[in-house]
Amino acid sequence: MLFHITHTHTEHTCPIDNPEGMQSSFGALFPSIAASSVTLVGAWVDQLAHQMFFVIESDDITAIQDAFRPITDAGTIRIQPVGDAAARVAQIMES
Repeated sequence: MLFHITHTHTEHTCPIDNPEGMQSSFGALFPSIAASSVTLVGAWVDQLAHQMFFVIESDDITAIQDAFRPITDAGTIRIQPVGDAAARVAQIMES
């Protein structure tokens, strides 16, 4: 199953000017995802809005939560299941 994950923090909690904070949060995130059973489809950042966006594939919510643990204290994480919009529209049109 695909999930769209949005991480949001503020300019006041952003670790960009804190090397130790960066290493323990976002610096640890991608290794954590790679070590998990979660498949990273893509990751994007809107640096000025202090947001990161991820599309992942997983059938295990606990694996998702564990993979994203390095940034859970750095801001808010929203995990949303998503599906293929074009495929769903085609399916509806065939009905």
